[in-house]
Amino acid sequence: MRLLSIAAVFVSGVFAAQSAHADLRVGDLAPEFTMNEWLKGAPETLAAGKGKTIYVLDFWATWCMPCIQGIPHLNELQERYRDKGVVIVGVTGPVRGQQLSQVKQFMAQRGSAISFSIAWDQSNKMWSNYLDGVGANGIPYMMIIDKNSRIAWHGYPSPNMDRVLDELVAGTFDVAKEAKRAENETKIDKLLPKYRPLASSGNWEGAIGVLDEALVIDPTRADILTEAYLLHRRKVGDETKLRNWVTKFLETHGKDADALLAMATMLQSLEAYADRLPDMMLRAAQEGYKASGGNQAAAMRVLAIATYRVGNLDEAIRLQIKAHELANDSQKPGFENLLNYLNKCKSLRDKKVAQSQ
Repeated sequence: MRLLSIAAVFVSGVFAAQSAHADLRVGDLAPEFTMNEWLKGAPETLAAGKGKTIYVLDFWATWCMPCIQGIPHLNELQERYRDKGVVIVGVTGPVRGQQLSQVKQFMAQRGSAISFSIAWDQSNKMWSNYLDGVGANGIPYMMIIDKNSRIAWHGYPSPNMDRVLDELVAGTFDVAKEAKRAENETKIDKLLPKYRPLASSGNWEGAIGVLDEALVIDPTRADILTEAYLLHRRKVGDETKLRNWVTKFLETHGKDADALLAMATMLQSLEAYADRLPDMMLRAAQEGYKASGGNQAAAMRVLAIATYRVGNLDEAIRLQIKAHELANDSQKPGFENLLNYLNKCKSLRDKKVAQSQ
């Protein structure tokens, strides 16, 4: 079994020296940009963008394969938010011997397939000001800066980045809540180095124990939920223990809609049929929906998917119609796509029923 998203920190992340003076936090004013050459896109400054632009900084290098693999998703984000005041900038510089000529060659070969800006920082001050500033120890690493030039989010690529962008565009972003999340991320980053040697040596129970400690800090971490679940499923191999683990999680976080929905979403995202537990997926979605108050679009969508997965198509459509009505502008396209898909399934079903009569 491959290590999943956690491997982005321990394996895929390209290590840099971690700063002992990490003092840049969510909510702080971002340092001004120092890029001296823009290889794609118009030059940007925080001063010029204040009050109108949300910046996403992608720290990358030509020799970093995970960075290259992340380009399609960044393209998608830039296209989705281009008219919403979001500017994505890939920031690189003379790190690990990388030269400007190498980046220019990369852009000549692949730049036409990149939809966002690319900038070179000869001074490397962007790396020291931002990556050292938050204590990052590898790339790709992302920073989101809000319209007030404040750090809104930072981290390795994850669904949280998309969530923060959605909230910033919709005007629902809560900087205090995000600052708490960032604090939790720091705690987890300090905890996870215990995990790899345990997993590498086959001490699955010990490895799961470390992941459980991390989930106490942040029970919404999808990568950690997935890793712990699959260790139970594929390595420990005891379905009773796995069911007990999921049940304990649901009971522990019975009033935490975000945690319950994170579990439900993780269970829905499992690719292998052998890994799935549809009854637990439905229970997590139902309890998350209930804990959310029954009037949140995202929770309703999770329940609609779970309901569809267990065969209740009509109820799934009813839920998704309501979810689409409640969705904000940035959510609506994805919600509409799901609703259209469900309606197509219904049309096919109804056609077959009519033909059989």
